[in-house]
Amino acid sequence: MKEIKIILIALCLFVTTINAQTLLGPETFDSDFIIHGSSASTSVWFGPDYHSPIDYNATGGCTGGYAGYQGSWNNYWMNFLRTPAIDCSGLDSVKLTFDLSNSYFSNHANDKVYFNMWIDGGYEDAVTNQTIYFDQVRNCVTCEIIYDLTPYTDKTAILFYLNAYCGYNDSQTYFVGFDNIEISGIGGETICNPFAGNDTINCSIDHCFNNASLSDTNSTCTWSTYSSPLGAIVNYSDINNPNTCITVNAFGQYEFILTETNGTCTGTDTINIEFFEPPNSYAGPSKLVCGYETDLEADSGFFQGYWLPVNGISFTDTTNPHTHIISDHYGTDIFTWVESNQYCEDSSCVNITFDNCSNIENVITNDINIFPNPSSGVINITPNKELFSSINIFDVYGHNVFSAILQKENISLNLDKGIYALVLSGKRGITRKLLIVQ
Repeated sequence: MKEIKIILIALCLFVTTINAQTLLGPETFDSDFIIHGSSASTSVWFGPDYHSPIDYNATGGCTGGYAGYQGSWNNYWMNFLRTPAIDCSGLDSVKLTFDLSNSYFSNHANDKVYFNMWIDGGYEDAVTNQTIYFDQVRNCVTCEIIYDLTPYTDKTAILFYLNAYCGYNDSQTYFVGFDNIEISGIGGETICNPFAGNDTINCSIDHCFNNASLSDTNSTCTWSTYSSPLGAIVNYSDINNPNTCITVNAFGQYEFILTETNGTCTGTDTINIEFFEPPNSYAGPSKLVCGYETDLEADSGFFQGYWLPVNGISFTDTTNPHTHIISDHYGTDIFTWVESNQYCEDSSCVNITFDNCSNIENVITNDINIFPNPSSGVINITPNKELFSSINIFDVYGHNVFSAILQKENISLNLDKGIYALVLSGKRGITRKLLIVQ
């Protein structure tokens, strides 16, 4: 699972096992043998000394001494205690058992311990109780962590990590203590190892967990929402289907938990999904330009955007929605405006026609006078009302912007900037002219 933020159920479970084989311990920490430094042999207990180490304490443990850490103003302290390498050849799963003691503060929701192993050249998570949050005070509470070894090849020297994390930097005293650590191989046990999917982002309010899966066809499952934005509502299409779909009513970060149950085993996995409001790109209106230059008219909205390159077109600033452009040719080009919120993109296109406008000019005939054309605002139209009975003017989108029955000789119109089609109807049939307001 690609990790954006690990959020897993904080529980200590007892799992019934069959044919357990002790591989390490139980280690009661009655003497100081933890090696510190930046590295150590894989044959020893190792607590690195970056930050403050998880160290031996002679008293205060469940049976005497213990391995642990406590402190305040921790500046997001984290560290680990690593076991010696263990030969787990021939085993399908391994159980880590220990007694856990920890502090609890209601405003320290991120304080936790979590567990993984180094196997086959990489770090792999435990399959049950991978993370235990400090959601209550614990004093020598026995916890069991299960590791599934079936996917791996080289099981001859596995290193097991007990990781601790303080998610805050304040005066409250964070405490964690490990004691009576034991590792055993187990067999004849059903392993619940669900997969909720990879953490992801979503550019809509809908998501389907298409990649989620359970470890056994006989298992049942339940989806739940671990965290969400304040006031958010999550609607599940089927809360008991690993491949359910959801709809949320608010953008933001969500954590979802998939819980698998099969007989006596229970396993969990989580997925973190961040829902982003998608951009809504608008590249502006299409238009005809007399000459080689114009300004584009995209709507920048709330997000940053940019224009895609166009052959033969120079942009003053491709990130400006209203940038000035210069063409080296006449004709129609397609301009694409892309808006992005870093994670989601939306694009739209606009057609710009560059024309020499040699066929657009003042019209002065016995039938109709149009001037000035092109115009900078007001345009005068004088049709012969003996020949024409009605007038209609359309913009480039086909919208009728002016319509009238001819009652007088002269019509003065103050039109917005753009290209218009003038249509006159009457005894002469239909006459069409092109108008430009610059």
